[in-house]
Amino acid sequence: MSTNNNNNQGDEDIVSLSDSLITGVAKEIESIKRKREDLREEREQLEKEKREWEQATQKFGRSVPSNGKIKLDVGGTMFATSVETLTTYKGSFFDVMFSGRFPLKKEEDGPFSLIEMASILGIY
Repeated sequence: MSTNNNNNQGDEDIVSLSDSLITGVAKEIESIKRKREDLREEREQLEKEKREWEQATQKFGRSVPSNGKIKLDVGGTMFATSVETLTTYKGSFFDVMFSGRFPLKKEEDGPFSLIEMASILGIY
């Protein structure tokens, strides 16, 4: 009889272990599904941002002049300087603005508008 009890206990242990494994696998599957959905949403957001970026870069037609001399319209006050001076500090607003990663647009009379560039870079 004790052998029978041991066999029953062993069977119960196997069933309990199986149930635990099944539950664990089911939880992992749900976790993977959630992560997949999160990645899908993140991809959609990145694709949207990419489209917006491409639209914004198309808006800015002309690039930096070949001689590197530029005029800036800062709130209606005009400044003349060089791209080299403005891009001295790596990672700065001007370094990004004149990095060549996207085209720039001048106003009709020649200066670059900081308001438009700041809005494209998401800081205005």
